[in-house]
Amino acid sequence: MRHKIGITIIICLLALGSLYNILVGILTLSEYYASELFNAAGANAAMKFALASFALALIYGLYKRRGWALFLSIAFMCFGLLDSIWTLYMQILLGYPYTIAAIAIALFSLGIYYLSRRSVREEFYQ
Repeated sequence: MRHKIGITIIICLLALGSLYNILVGILTLSEYYASELFNAAGANAAMKFALASFALALIYGLYKRRGWALFLSIAFMCFGLLDSIWTLYMQILLGYPYTIAAIAIALFSLGIYYLSRRSVREEFYQ
């Protein structure tokens, strides 16, 4: 259990992301409740709830040091990294602030690097 702090940080970040997705899903549904766009908003909210549920499953697996959670966490972070790169590109292209996207790229990259280290992988596959 040498890597308890690093994995705990990743678990906390996943938990914050889950809470964010749940909050955005609820706010989206409440915003478009009496609107003709409710079906589209419902699909968006369902995706947010699904991402939050997946992240909560990853939190459980990482906490219990399951090998499947390590693999899926790295895959999840790779998709998040690609999405953040795309978001950064679009925000620069449109002239919007891109600080959050740059921070997300850094966090996803650090998470992938950390979880890919041999000593961390060995902790999950004992």
